[in-house]
Amino acid sequence: MISNVILTSSLFLFISVSEYLYSKYGSTKSANQLVGKRYTLKIGNLSQALKEAGKNTLDYSGVLSVAVKSKLQDTSGLYNKQQTITVGVNIDGINTDETPTIVDTVKPEWELVEEIEAKPLKEGESEARVKIKGIDTYYESDKIAELEIGTQYSASNIKDKIKIYVDGEETTTGINVTVEAKNILKEYRSINGNSKEYQYGVEYTIKVTGYNPNCNQVKIEAQAGTIQDTSGNMNEKKQIIIYNSLKTTQTENGDTGFLGNTAISRKKIGKIIFETKEQAMKREYAIKQLGRKEKQKLIAGKEVKLSDKRKEKED
Repeated sequence: MISNVILTSSLFLFISVSEYLYSKYGSTKSANQLVGKRYTLKIGNLSQALKEAGKNTLDYSGVLSVAVKSKLQDTSGLYNKQQTITVGVNIDGINTDETPTIVDTVKPEWELVEEIEAKPLKEGESEARVKIKGIDTYYESDKIAELEIGTQYSASNIKDKIKIYVDGEETTTGINVTVEAKNILKEYRSINGNSKEYQYGVEYTIKVTGYNPNCNQVKIEAQAGTIQDTSGNMNEKKQIIIYNSLKTTQTENGDTGFLGNTAISRKKIGKIIFETKEQAMKREYAIKQLGRKEKQKLIAGKEVKLSDKRKEKED
């Protein structure tokens, strides 16, 4: 088998000969003359790590075309015609069913939308709310939709959909979960020249009660396979923090290390910001785009405006 890997940006193309084609009789009347080869093309790294600006979902999902250059030569010195092949449509768009096949390489995912500030509670009570969304360009269904809005469920009865972790340990005793609200996410999309509104996800407000009010952290874990797209792709499990409690440093004496790092004094920590993975990746990318002078300001502790849009770097 002959194979080749072509790198283009972050994509890779794996090409292999899957079959040699022979004619029973060639022009010389000899049997088994080689008349062509059948190739298999495998394209990887289509999915992106971050959503593009203005996009609601990750790429890549959509119609896929491959352009074939004039590189095939016969024994008379003639070359093939340069052609474009679209998945689901014949060469150069010539009829099959005239409907391109959607190539979907992206798994659906659950994301944090926002943590909702807890209401004042009586002593010994606990309550945390969070808004999450499940998204995919070709969203089809999700299992959290099976829970009735406003109905309280014991955490032990919905472990196939959502699990609750208190201080890192899965906990069900006394824990109740309520889906308080649901919002269908839609966008207008143009396909084959027709603009239409499509659902790309769903948003839920989830309330968790009954955890130890003296705990440090509470997380929900959306289970794998709880959201599916029209290609059968399913999400991986996702943990989302819905409650965090950090002890005050005002009464501390000495220089206690922050998170075990003695080089950083807890007393000097004024603010902690929790970020999602996507927010952190955008921030890191924005820092890389800074010019030399801006980076020097940032290192010196001065305020620098960050943007995740591409721009020319400063010399």
